[in-house]
Amino acid sequence: MGHDRIFRLKVDRIERNCRFELTWGQGQQIKIDAAYPATLTQSYQAWQRAYIRYYQTRIRGRIVDQGSLMPIDPHAHLVQSETKLLTELRTWLGSEPLSAIRKTLATAIKQWVQQDATQPIDLFLTCSPLELERLPWEAWELETEIASPVSIRLTRTPVSIRSNHVIPRDRYRKGGARILAIFGDRTGLDFQNDITALHSLSALAEIKMMAWQEDRSIEQHKTDICQGISDPKGWDILFFAGHSEENAAMGGELAIAPRTTISLREIEPYLRTAQAKGLQFALFNSCSGLSIANTLIDLGLNQVAIMREPIQNSVAQVFLVKFLQVLAQGKDVNDALRETCQLLKDSKSLVYPSAYLIPSLFGRPEAQFYKIAPFGWRAYGRRWRFNRQQAIALSSLALLSLLPPIQEFLLDRRTLIQAIYRELTHQIPQNPPPVLLVSIDRDSLDREKISQPNPLNRQYLAKIIDRLSLLDARGIGVDYLLDRPQGENDRILAQSIQNASKKGDTSFIFAAKREGTQEIGIIPDIASLNAVLQGSVTFSPIYLAVPENCAQICPFGYLIAVHHVLSTASVQLPPQGDRRTQILKALHQTDDPSLHLLRRVSIHPIAQIGEYFQQRWLQPIVDFSLPPETVYHTLPAWQLLNRRNPIEGQVVLIASGGYVEAGIDGGKDYFDPPSAIVFWNLAASKLTGGEAHAYMIHHWLTQHIVIPIPDLWLILVAVGIVKALETSAQSKRSMHLAISTNILYLLISLQAYITLKILLPWFLPSLAFWLTVLPALRKLSHER
Repeated sequence: MGHDRIFRLKVDRIERNCRFELTWGQGQQIKIDAAYPATLTQSYQAWQRAYIRYYQTRIRGRIVDQGSLMPIDPHAHLVQSETKLLTELRTWLGSEPLSAIRKTLATAIKQWVQQDATQPIDLFLTCSPLELERLPWEAWELETEIASPVSIRLTRTPVSIRSNHVIPRDRYRKGGARILAIFGDRTGLDFQNDITALHSLSALAEIKMMAWQEDRSIEQHKTDICQGISDPKGWDILFFAGHSEENAAMGGELAIAPRTTISLREIEPYLRTAQAKGLQFALFNSCSGLSIANTLIDLGLNQVAIMREPIQNSVAQVFLVKFLQVLAQGKDVNDALRETCQLLKDSKSLVYPSAYLIPSLFGRPEAQFYKIAPFGWRAYGRRWRFNRQQAIALSSLALLSLLPPIQEFLLDRRTLIQAIYRELTHQIPQNPPPVLLVSIDRDSLDREKISQPNPLNRQYLAKIIDRLSLLDARGIGVDYLLDRPQGENDRILAQSIQNASKKGDTSFIFAAKREGTQEIGIIPDIASLNAVLQGSVTFSPIYLAVPENCAQICPFGYLIAVHHVLSTASVQLPPQGDRRTQILKALHQTDDPSLHLLRRVSIHPIAQIGEYFQQRWLQPIVDFSLPPETVYHTLPAWQLLNRRNPIEGQVVLIASGGYVEAGIDGGKDYFDPPSAIVFWNLAASKLTGGEAHAYMIHHWLTQHIVIPIPDLWLILVAVGIVKALETSAQSKRSMHLAISTNILYLLISLQAYITLKILLPWFLPSLAFWLTVLPALRKLSHER
């Protein structure tokens, strides 16, 4: 309840005049004096007599014989009396002397509606003396008189409130609400429907029922009631059904057994204990409860619902059933009482005339209206309720997060931001690049006068290998598919491979393409798989190619890294047998820390599941936030052929330099450059397949494996955090803290990328966060 969206109206009768004092907002107030029509009291008394005569049987209270004749048609007489009373009341409240009150209300409400047109306005009414308090103020058609575009809820409040109000407890962690139901003297009454109605809340609350038993003494029954009220576990709701009477001196009286009453003053210490332990709301489904309401609010309860007049048993039961139904829907006690009275007015008026005028809600202006807090799976479900606009927006975000083009777009921008962060914070690796990329570019082809580079002339490739052998290159990757014969050129290339291999420290890994569960790669005329390795070059330029079953298909870059680390560790391989089998066996048999990641890496089970939905959940990415010069050193092929300095410690990768003809099966061997690559090199117009492979080889060699967390997961986490904070005891403070945390999250995620090698997405989770937190903050502002 927002303190800036309530009015407080105090009406005091002094002899023949009434003073109306309206306060609102930040201390604004207005005072108006208006004459009190004497006929209004007479009309009320006439209506009260007609009401009691109509409901003369099965009343939940003692009726004093008023000694007049019964009218021929009690129903018609009651309707006429009600019409006369309400007409006089509304005429008085709509009179010219009170126009300033109505205009002030209309002006303030108009301003509030401009800020938020969804929340109701609360009017707290205090009347003095008791004669004025008995009037049916709830029938004041204030909304109609001032043409209010929102609902105006009238709640009564006592003249005297001395105790502190109850601070609601967090029921989401401590279980459901607790209800103490006390059934009084059942003489002439039937409580079975009351009991059934209460049982309807058993899924939401713990209910304890107490009633007098004939085998119990009155003294013991009173003791049981007092001990029950002051139960150490505490109660949220106190319910009483039975006969009751006004007694201002004793705070009201309750008939708890035949010819036995107990006053609220007698049980006041026990009520104070219950209030201190969380008792917030009381419902007295009994007669003449004005004194009871004033006493309980004064004791510290937040709200009390009572019947101002005697109430017939059947009406009380209809009231209770509807009231509890609305309460079970998660609505507060104010809305529950209003909807129940509306039912009595619209659907039950022919059977129960004037019954809708009897219930009243008393409350404290500073307290939130009580509602039953759900718990267990119901609480969990309600936390995740969204309005229609939120549901559409969040569902759209979730669907967008599952679209691969959107994922790739956001990943590209996220990596760009990471590259900028590296540059600004000077967190760029200083180690020399582990990969030497021998680029067969257009310039190199032109110098060799090669006019048709696809397929590449294998004599030229042999020439490059010969030079690398002379420069002591130990591991050479060839990113060219050699799956079709080229005659004499194959023999020349085969001889170069054999010559290099005879040196004993030079090995080759050739490209292969993936077809189903097989690799199609180097032809036997060039080299046997007992002498060389081949790996699949089928890959995404965004995601790191991770091995699934290397015995059948193994990623090209992964094999190059494994071979290089094994050779650096001086692991000797048997001279005979399939080269890949030997490599993989040695990998798992060698106890070397540098091989730990390469041994354990595999497709994550969640990633395998995601593949069925075209998702790459938890699949490592190619980290283009690293500058290319820290990953590989590019050397054009023509410069390599003129090089004299030996190659020390680097993996060599021979690849195309992005000339137009490069590629296999009609595809191009280059891609649009990622945004991060453009950031590092504004002149970059493409990313070649060789450069992408160089990044992958670098990642395997340096164990630089960055795992992206799926957007969808963090969308759910962000929404879950907000929904959880909405229900916390310090929700307003927690929500503001969450906003700061969201900003901090953006900063932490930048460093987590570098330190922990975890990519935490930004855009969609943050958007989901704000779509959830902003309505929550608006809601909290109205509940302050």
